[in-house]
This record gives sequence, C-alpha cells and structure tokens, in this order.
Amino acid sequence: MAIERLDMVRLWQYWEEELALTGLQRHASRIRQQLSPIHNVEYRIELKWYPDSGQGKNEGNPPGAVMVELHQFLLKRRIEEAARSNCRLIVGQCNFLSQSHRSMERIGMKIGYIRTTWT
Repeated sequence: MAIERLDMVRLWQYWEEELALTGLQRHASRIRQQLSPIHNVEYRIELKWYPDSGQGKNEGNPPGAVMVELHQFLLKRRIEEAARSNCRLIVGQCNFLSQSHRSMERIGMKIGYIRTTWT
C-alpha cells in the first residue's frame, strides 16, 4: 500500500482560492482516521477558517467561520460537472455505512442496491 504525502500548504491555498476565502485566518486542519463498520480504514480531511477578528478561539465556532469537509465538497462538484454535461444518472460505490456512504447520503444520493460479499 502506497502512502502519499500531503502538501498541506498547497491544500490550504487551493481551497482558499476555490472558495474565495478572503478575510479569514487559517484556524485548524484535521486528518481523521476511522475504522469503518467492515473494518476498512478511511481518512477524512477537514480544514477550518475563522474571521480575522480572532473571536471565538475557545468558544466554539464564531459567526463567519468556515469548515470544509473535503469529501462532500468534491462529490458536489463532480455532480455539478456531470449535470453540465447533461448527465441524468450519478452512480457511486462505497462500503456500506462507511464515511463515504454517509457523505454521499448527506448530499442527497440514495442507495440503489447493496451487494453482500461473503467470506
């Protein structure tokens, strides 16, 4: 299994430009490692920006804070690109009850069928 090194500086810069996040300060980044219900390891990247005021550092998220969970954002973007290409059916694949499954359902995708693999 290959491990790829993340360039966090480029990741921050990309999303700041993509989302036009001017007037916000980088607050936190988190890479979450979770074990799915079927014992696969999944990773999520979260980035958080706070307004320049600096308010709320210890009080939760202040008004104007931005948090991006990258998987959902990328899914939405792919669906928008497909729609611009006149695509009428979006299909995805993931492990049942995984973080990917939850992300897909959060943006409105529904289960078409479940394939069970017996070992």
